[in-house]
Amino acid sequence: MLLFKQHNEHRIVFLRLVALIDFYLFDALNFKHLIAVGNLLVIPGFAYLFLRIFKLDLNRFGPLLFIFLLLMVPIADFSNWSFCVLTIGSGLVFTCYSLYCLDKGNRRSFILSLVFASLATFSIGSGFLVFPCGLLLLYFKKRPLGSFIAWGITGIINIGLYFYSYHEPTGHPSILNNLVDHPDMVLMFPFVFLGSLTNSLYTTHTYLGFMLEVSLISYLGWILSVKGSIFSKKTV
Repeated sequence: MLLFKQHNEHRIVFLRLVALIDFYLFDALNFKHLIAVGNLLVIPGFAYLFLRIFKLDLNRFGPLLFIFLLLMVPIADFSNWSFCVLTIGSGLVFTCYSLYCLDKGNRRSFILSLVFASLATFSIGSGFLVFPCGLLLLYFKKRPLGSFIAWGITGIINIGLYFYSYHEPTGHPSILNNLVDHPDMVLMFPFVFLGSLTNSLYTTHTYLGFMLEVSLISYLGWILSVKGSIFSKKTV
């Protein structure tokens, strides 16, 4: 089925569905429409989620705002790159909403968490990692065995469908080989990724990435130690 056809290492079903609907409604594919739809999903979606979690309490919301903005490095591309906003952006939103609903604990929210987890899986390549994260959340929340079974079965089905007839993308280096042969490059990646915030200002931004990484880890450590009450009831 074309909707599930592999795109490099991804299964970009959500992006293709949005594109298909746009083509059906307007008899042509308009990338401006795709960018608009993606941003209307990502920006209000995250804003609503943060307001729901922190209940407009800026004393609790403020410390996490810095981390949220720093981790949203791709947001610079969301305004002009439809693929980015409808894959990375939607994957982030669906993952966060899945864990948020899973954290609430009631039956309706649990079903929604399964739906969002499935959408995350078929939005971006790393989306299926929501399932092992969800298992950890269920464990720490001491949820009943039935929740583990339902979550696990849904995860197995989604991941099985994701890797069904999967093939290694042409020209992509093996992840395992990179870990074994070039561990230094793997370790440098997060620093380069964070440093890419300034890719329009500097040609080399690894050092800035290193400073941002150290700042982020230090800031998160401070929040956990000094303002641990933020997370006392908000596991996600």
